[in-house]
Parts: sequence; structure tokens; C-alpha cells
Amino acid sequence: MYPSSVVPRIILRIFSSTSGCAALNSSENQRCTVGSTLKVAPGTWSNSPSLTYQWLRNGVPIAGATSTSYKVLSSDSTQQIGAVVTATKTGFETASAATANVTIAKMTSTTTASLAATQ
Repeated sequence: MYPSSVVPRIILRIFSSTSGCAALNSSENQRCTVGSTLKVAPGTWSNSPSLTYQWLRNGVPIAGATSTSYKVLSSDSTQQIGAVVTATKTGFETASAATANVTIAKMTSTTTASLAATQ
């Protein structure tokens, strides 16, 4: 963190612990899917502040989603998910940095049917 007149520019990344979602700013072009676990890298902050996390769905805070990771739910399908990291320390201005959003892939379903011959 910096004194009150300077707010750092921090690039944050969301990445998945499964192959269902590529890291932002990577050359991979995979899509995030329901069931993926997203994680946020907090970036680098000076002066060792306390960090808090808030995950967002379409820019709105997700209730209870305040850790460094977030498991993508079915309600996130086709939505934009991002995170905000907020740094606080006594004597310093509070600063926040946001990730770019990732789009969660549309859920798909498969139906299998079989026919049986009758006599």
C-alpha cells in the first residue's frame, strides 16, 4: 500500500485448479465451467496490509464468497465472475484492485435413450 495520494495499479489473475478454465492473460483459450474452482492471486502490495477478498457475479458481490477461491455454481452459468482484493492498514488509504471477469460456459445436458424390442 502507498500513502493516501498514490493508489497502485495491480494486475490480478483468476485461475482454475481444474482444466476447465484457463488463467487470464495466458495463451490458453479454455472456458470456465460449472464445478471449476477459481482462485485469485492477490498481486503485490507494499507495507504488508491486511487483504480481504470479494467474488462478484456480474459486478454484484456474491454472498459468502470472501476467500481466495470460489467454486463455480450452476447459478453462475453464462455469468461474468470476477474478484476484488481490498488492502487495509492503519495510517494508509484503503486500496482495492479488481480482476478482469471470466465468463462461465453455458451448462449443457445430454439425454440418452434406448429402445427395446418387444414381441
